[in-house]
Amino acid sequence: MSNLEQTLSIIKPDAVERNLEVEIKEMFQDKGFKIVKDKKIQITKSEAEQFYKVHETKPFYRIYAPIFHLDQ
Repeated sequence: MSNLEQTLSIIKPDAVERNLEVEIKEMFQDKGFKIVKDKKIQITKSEAEQFYKVHETKPFYRIYAPIFHLDQ
């Protein structure tokens, strides 16, 4: 059995709008991470709210909550 660890990284909409995706991915790779899968999706406000629901009692939630209202 391998000791390989996996993690999820999400590039926020503002970084995508500023065309920082390649730079961000290169930063991960420069630190020794291997990107094994890359998927770009656009989620609805409802999906974003559900995804972040586990964090709604944390202080940073109010900072990121407005992102849910950017589209749809």
